[in-house]
Amino acid sequence: MSEDQGGTVRRTRLPRRRTSVRKARDFARETAGAWECRELADALALVVSELVTNAVVHARCGAGRQVALTLVRGDGAVRVEVRDSGRGAPAPRGAVPFTEESGRGLAVVDAVAADWGVRDEVVGKTVRALLTLEPEVSNVSANGREVAGRATSRA
Repeated sequence: MSEDQGGTVRRTRLPRRRTSVRKARDFARETAGAWECRELADALALVVSELVTNAVVHARCGAGRQVALTLVRGDGAVRVEVRDSGRGAPAPRGAVPFTEESGRGLAVVDAVAADWGVRDEVVGKTVRALLTLEPEVSNVSANGREVAGRATSRA
């Protein structure tokens, strides 16, 4: 783990293993506490968990590659960036049958984040999500009800 820019950026690298998802979630919760954004801890841990899971499970890249997790604190928001060396943009699946155990990760990110998107890198990609401290900017309020005015840009 490293910290830059006066504590506004925190980074960690994780092996591409399923056990890294829990470490990423713990890192997100620890960061939310350090930044005194405890009200964002659950949403941050959820989004980090879904994005790191996608990188670990679905990124088509060689053995031994790592996943880079970066959290950036800004005014009223936290940006999550998960970078892997796999190519191709992830896309939410259509309706997933209730009996399926997976396939809802990006739908969860879409519901919780104010915005999310994918950026191609020279090697691989970065999937990013923006979480705000202002419930009216997010898709879901603190009590789980839909909120109007959600950002829709995915670029």
